[in-house]
Amino acid sequence: MKTKFFIILVIFLSIFQLKAETKKTISVKNVDEFLKAIGNDVTIRILVERLDFSNFPTNINNANTELISKDNAFCLQIKNIKNLKIIGQKKGTKIISNHKNIYLLSFKEVENITIENLEAGQVSRESGVFLFENAKNISLKNCILFGGSEGLALKKVTDFRFENSIIRGTNQRILSIQNGNNIDFTKSRFTDNQALDLFYIIDSQHITFQKCVIDLNKSGRGESYDNYALFHVPMDAGNFTEIVILKECKIEDNFVQYFCRVKDIIKVEKCTMENNVFERGYQSVDF
Repeated sequence: MKTKFFIILVIFLSIFQLKAETKKTISVKNVDEFLKAIGNDVTIRILVERLDFSNFPTNINNANTELISKDNAFCLQIKNIKNLKIIGQKKGTKIISNHKNIYLLSFKEVENITIENLEAGQVSRESGVFLFENAKNISLKNCILFGGSEGLALKKVTDFRFENSIIRGTNQRILSIQNGNNIDFTKSRFTDNQALDLFYIIDSQHITFQKCVIDLNKSGRGESYDNYALFHVPMDAGNFTEIVILKECKIEDNFVQYFCRVKDIIKVEKCTMENNVFERGYQSVDF
């Protein structure tokens, strides 16, 4: 009798737990529903193939979102959030915007954020894609960030994971990291990007690229006065420590002035480096 009661109790609790989890999952089909769904302890499942962030509603009734205005453009900022998941369709949901001089999507003062199955990009070449600021425990998986001036910007971010994802087609930087710690890129690709220092990392530590492909990127214009590097990780003279580790990566078919600024801050382990043109040398700073 006690065994039967215990089994019934377990089934009841399982059903209750399933219903509790279902209440935290919100399916959305348009931008309005997406904006309303943003909150703590929420999983947002996007059911459509495309969301256009070019035109937002004039009034957003959600304390965890804000439209940041700049030069007559608007960036959606998600702020003061914990435990939020944004999941696109398995084949990928595209999120686009045509605003200039602003990020497609910004996160500020957030923790435990998961983003999966999104293809996010900018129509304008003057705008970035994703910005995370004052953030902790962030995961991007199976995502594509494309176009615009910069694919990814991290400012004061700790414990960040970028897995099975791509950054392509940017025209100023692939990504920038400022005051970051424990930043991991795994089984991802960075391809067909161009312009300035492509990986720009300052005042950060414990940055790892593992089993990634870095290919077909270009910085500078091949002129003698250009001074750009694939990895720009500035450090004070005489204060060199390993900040970036490249493990089992393929670094191929890139055209840059330098591979890095200072070789002592980058550790290369079991990487393949083929068909690259480091036009002015492997490193640009000698002490």
